[in-house]
Amino acid sequence: NVDLYKEWAAQYDSDLSGHGYDAPRVVAFELQRGLAGFCAGTDKKPEEFTFLDVGSGTGMVAEQLYPLGFRLIDALDTSQEMLDVAKSKGVYRSLICADGNNGSAVPRA
Repeated sequence: NVDLYKEWAAQYDSDLSGHGYDAPRVVAFELQRGLAGFCAGTDKKPEEFTFLDVGSGTGMVAEQLYPLGFRLIDALDTSQEMLDVAKSKGVYRSLICADGNNGSAVPRA
């Protein structure tokens, strides 16, 4: 519901953090671990991969990935207000406000 996130955007991070929400850290850890295994024996580094953070919200996952060296992260969310919060964190290469459930609404790279 876009209206819910529009209203919640400014408080979203603090509301979830206050309840011990740890999923962004877990996702970042597992992604880093999985890519390290995938890249083993190659000259590819996990930090060289490009990511589309679908349903990025305020950027909580990218905020965990960025200190690990990941820089090629693009955000996709239906809520411009959530993306505005994400933009303030400086962890995304680009931000796209579109409905990820409708592929035709997503700009082609």
